[in-house]
Amino acid sequence: MEIKFEKDIEIEAGNIIGVIDEDRYFYNYLENLLFNKPVITVDSKKLNKTETRAFRKKISFVESYICDDYLNLSVYEYMKYSLINQFLVIKDYNKKIKDSLKIVGLDSKYLNKKISLLSLSEQRLVLFAISLLSNPNMIVFDNFFEGLDLKTTKFVINILNQLAEQYNKTFFIRCCDVDDIYALTKKVIIFEKNEFFVGGDTIEVFDDYIEILIKNGLPIPKTVMFTYRANSLKNTKLGYFKDIRDLIKDIYKKVK
Repeated sequence: MEIKFEKDIEIEAGNIIGVIDEDRYFYNYLENLLFNKPVITVDSKKLNKTETRAFRKKISFVESYICDDYLNLSVYEYMKYSLINQFLVIKDYNKKIKDSLKIVGLDSKYLNKKISLLSLSEQRLVLFAISLLSNPNMIVFDNFFEGLDLKTTKFVINILNQLAEQYNKTFFIRCCDVDDIYALTKKVIIFEKNEFFVGGDTIEVFDDYIEILIKNGLPIPKTVMFTYRANSLKNTKLGYFKDIRDLIKDIYKKVK
């Protein structure tokens, strides 16, 4: 499924898409979609008002922290509150809460645990589980992976890949750390000053547009910058790799 937003923002559903967007323009755009009078095209068909409203209802947002006001609630109480707050009508909401927790690797013993007693990783997983309650087509993560341990990060990305491949779910990962964007995503869209700048395959965008990105003061992943400088200064032909180990292997092969 091909989705096109305004300003030539085109995405292919069923992907994990990184968003480099210092001012949270795209996040706010999606969150306030119904107030923007948007022009959205799905598979070359322009959505009408009713279809746009339905499209927005299938987008979930995941913050990085739980507000202090809710820390004394149990996981079950907080998730039930979230259901009510989102005006979700679910026939068996108890089962939905348990199923959503199970997807993110938290079993039923977490239901009665207080939020305040959970680790940062566990709290983030609860937030992820809440985003699944509405059975969304799109989930937008806002700095969700910042400070998250490597084990949990890999676990969540594995879940996202499964949901993308099996159910054609689309995930946007907005993150302040460009190295995380480069490592975790297959596609990327980059904004500068609330304007869409460039988008496409993550590795290809940073390879093909690196000089333009540098010229405009946009962030570059460390491994990409290293490769670019090595190729420019040493006249090497190193490839661009997400895994630093692959880059090291390439250095041993090509640099003497």
